[in-house]
Amino acid sequence: MKLREEVNILISPQELFDKLKKDKMYFDEVREPRMIHFDSWDGNVFVDQGQVVGLIDWERALWAEGLMEDRFRFHNINPSILKGYGKKKLTQSESIRCNWYDVYLYLIMMIEGAYTVLNLPGVDHAFDMVLSERTIAGKKSIREIRKWIETMEK
Repeated sequence: MKLREEVNILISPQELFDKLKKDKMYFDEVREPRMIHFDSWDGNVFVDQGQVVGLIDWERALWAEGLMEDRFRFHNINPSILKGYGKKKLTQSESIRCNWYDVYLYLIMMIEGAYTVLNLPGVDHAFDMVLSERTIAGKKSIREIRKWIETMEK
């Protein structure tokens, strides 16, 4: 593997930063951080007899808004998650922030995918389904992010 991989995110870093600056006001209402695991897919949660008994893979944990938890990503969100947070639906501001949290997560996964080598046959990994340019799903996800960014310009 080369020491440095080129990860094509289909947008320049400056253009992405400019769009984030444009939406800065939507983050102003965030006041109380919470500990966010940020990788709480089923494989990282241990359950015994209906009780959560363990949570692994804390390398992405951070203090952040509750909506940054990965269960609020566009591909994971469901009414039960919203209900647990006392909501029926997200406000416009919350939706915009969640879209940015999606971008943040997918940028992490794109870069991780370029530098991580997994030789674990038979094990299902997020890299198989998310944003590595080397997968069909990744190409679709990159296009979806680009399309979303373009809709923000309107």
